[in-house]
Amino acid sequence: MPERPLADPRTVRAIDRARLAHGRARGSWVDEGDDDDPAAEAEAMAADAIAHLDAGRWDDACACADEAAVLAEDHGRGEVWREFALLVEEAAASGDPSRRG
Repeated sequence: MPERPLADPRTVRAIDRARLAHGRARGSWVDEGDDDDPAAEAEAMAADAIAHLDAGRWDDACACADEAAVLAEDHGRGEVWREFALLVEEAAASGDPSRRG
């Protein structure tokens, strides 16, 4: 696991929960098509979201996670991806007090 510049244990735990959800989502949707592969695109966006969380780029993390979830939902694969996006949002809110509701 990469070293994070984040000291708040709640944020670290929230990012770890998002990382676990990413692990559950990864491979849950495989597209057999040769042309456009929305499953691979969603997985790439989710990986970017995790990288953004690790770097403390909260807005970018949420945007990537939300895009992955919307893409999955558009293809009938949204449940596990929506959970991932919600956990990314939770981690971002924990890491950035201005995002808290």
